[in-house]
Amino acid sequence: MPIRIRKLIGALFMVVYVIFYALIAMALAQSRPLQEASPWLQPLLYAVLGT
Repeated sequence: MPIRIRKLIGALFMVVYVIFYALIAMALAQSRPLQEASPWLQPLLYAVLGT
């Protein structure tokens, strides 16, 4: 497989991955368990979702 095709497939995979990760992270950030978590735990959870 030519390198250009592999790069194209990799780039498309990364775009799809970032879109799905962003949607899942937004849904989890707005979920009730995270909103009702202790104030000490919330920054940690937001940091994990943001990375």
